[in-house]
Amino acid sequence: MIKRLLSHTPFEALLNAAVDGIIVIDDGGQISIINHAAEALFGYVQGELIGVNVKHLMPPPDRDQHDSYLQKYLATGERKMIGIGRKTIGKKKDNSEFPMYLSVGHIAELDKTSFVGIIRDLTDQENNEQAILQSEKEIRQLRERLTHVARISTMGEMATGIAHEINQPLTAIATYAQASRRMIQGDDGTEPGQLNQDLLDVLEKIDQQAQRASSVISGIRQLSRRHSFECKNVSCHDVIYDVVSLAQSYAHEKALDIKVELSEAVAQQQISVDLIQTQQVLLNLINNAIESMYQYIDENSIAEINDISNIIISARKLDDTLLEIAVVDHGVGIDVAHQHQVFDAFFSTKPAGLGMGLSICQSIIENQGGSIAFKPNADHGCTFTITLPLAIV
Repeated sequence: MIKRLLSHTPFEALLNAAVDGIIVIDDGGQISIINHAAEALFGYVQGELIGVNVKHLMPPPDRDQHDSYLQKYLATGERKMIGIGRKTIGKKKDNSEFPMYLSVGHIAELDKTSFVGIIRDLTDQENNEQAILQSEKEIRQLRERLTHVARISTMGEMATGIAHEINQPLTAIATYAQASRRMIQGDDGTEPGQLNQDLLDVLEKIDQQAQRASSVISGIRQLSRRHSFECKNVSCHDVIYDVVSLAQSYAHEKALDIKVELSEAVAQQQISVDLIQTQQVLLNLINNAIESMYQYIDENSIAEINDISNIIISARKLDDTLLEIAVVDHGVGIDVAHQHQVFDAFFSTKPAGLGMGLSICQSIIENQGGSIAFKPNADHGCTFTITLPLAIV
């Protein structure tokens, strides 16, 4: 009746020009006015919802509780939805559901009480939010794959040194085992009384060398496996020494050495980082330093090994919130013309380099709330620094 009386009036034109759905109900919950936008939103034809209880546009539990909400509000003034906008669910004619934002107002007139609801469809907004979340997830997965590939690439470049490092304890194990066999057989002239002690000594050496080989393999497996980002409190010592022990073999293969300058106080400092990814960054910086120094020694025909062959790893506490780890080399350095490109993706000073290493390193460190930088040394070579957040105790 009301809808018919409103036909061809300015009010109806205004109502139907609204983009949002508008529904007016009486104190019994029956729909008395509804605009075209609301009818289309719920999938009904014009006039089909007039006189229908508005609860039919709601799924449970709102559908079952709506009438009691109205009665309680009229009796006590207690609000559940009236005067309060909120996100809820609507039910269409075909029983499908959709997200919506509903604002309800009370219309108090002399002869009757009515309520007006303004409805906004949130379907597109939620779809966009889901698309953004999916995109962020895919970007996160891509970054994890890239960092994994970078670790594998770095390990591949160090393969010769790693193989040498593993081969040494394995060769020692074989030698000690053969010595034990000869001692048991009496082929080495060992006195019977001395045999047990000598065997224990040799077996101890076998055990030490086996553990050495095992630790190298464990380090390779840890740095090579797929890994999800997870920040934990770890000591500066743990970040640095495990990487140095792995990289040292590659350095020795190039007749170089890695020196760690770390005070006991700084070594025990706790930092909040993802251990594996931070170690990947440090390993990448050390690997670059080794190659840069090897190139400098080769290009300058330096035969005598001296301080120039040392890569220095150090750390210091900057303030109460930050710790800095530095990797210093005496290599060929980076040309002044290219220094602004160092962290750019696809830029590389290596002939066969992909140019992703330092770009990925920067992403890893910045994602942990830190920073990475470099500066040329006074003579030659350069210093890379990574700044990391100290753990909150």
